Amino acid sequence: MDSLATKTKRVKVLSVKLKNAEKKVQDFLTDKAITKICISDIRSFLSDVIETRDSMITISIRKHLNENLRLVFAMLHKLQGFLDQTFVLKQMGEGGSTVMTRKQGPKAPTKLVV
Repeated sequence: MDSLATKTKRVKVLSVKLKNAEKKVQDFLTDKAITKICISDIRSFLSDVIETRDSMITISIRKHLNENLRLVFAMLHKLQGFLDQTFVLKQMGEGGSTVMTRKQGPKAPTKLVV
């Protein structure tokens, strides 16, 4: 009977840990979605700045913006690609060690506007 009580406690503890882990995963997925939305907003704002047809912005300023924002667009593209990757835990043999491998999802072609 004592063995059964111990196993029951262990199952309860593990179920609480599982619920906490699932909650953390959901929080991370929410943060990831918010970050992706922010990246797309920043891209659209920067594209609007570059494509402005205002007479106050001279050709040299537009050229300067294009040169400097190219790095920003590259960093955003890299960050977007990192957010699209998923990681899969694989358990190895009987030793019980685990390995984290990167699984890339299908990448949609992104248009770099500069």
